[in-house]
Amino acid sequence: MRNETVSRGVRLAALVLLAPLIGCSMSVGNLFGSRDEKPDLATSANCPRIATLADASSLSVFAPGRRASVENLAYEADITRVLLDCKVKDQVVTADFGLAGRVNLGPRGEGGKKTLPIFAALTLGDKKIITRLSRDSVVTIDPDNRTGKFYEVIEKYSFTMAPGKKPQEYEILVGFRLTPAQLDYNRKK
Repeated sequence: MRNETVSRGVRLAALVLLAPLIGCSMSVGNLFGSRDEKPDLATSANCPRIATLADASSLSVFAPGRRASVENLAYEADITRVLLDCKVKDQVVTADFGLAGRVNLGPRGEGGKKTLPIFAALTLGDKKIITRLSRDSVVTIDPDNRTGKFYEVIEKYSFTMAPGKKPQEYEILVGFRLTPAQLDYNRKK
């Protein structure tokens, strides 16, 4: 059982890392013009959907004491890929999912470790949040390169489906935990 779990985690991490190389990314945006969410990679037909919440797909951090503007940007992070693998047994869904992205230093940015606050929320139907998890992903930016990549894998995320519900009726939304000012900045971009 342990080898199977390790194997699933390794497969998911490999998919997140290799997706850009094999061309399986779908950065299609929302067909109806809403900025509510960005569909991403297809998942198994028996798994919940996974998507990046569009307004929370980018994190902009500005130099301390400076107004929110491009010239005062310390760094910006973007989620570029999400993947999900799951197993369903007796109404319990156990999912491994991952997200990947890039971080770029801005004009006022300095290299070093950057902490990226991320979240995942399990929703059903009308986007009612059932559960939510938060975690920090840390990336180190080389000051000479001014860019970096991050990868985060969440393993064994389990939930019990409501009676009569199917896995496809659930959705996992991921994004950055933003301050109200950061959210407002994203919406004005």
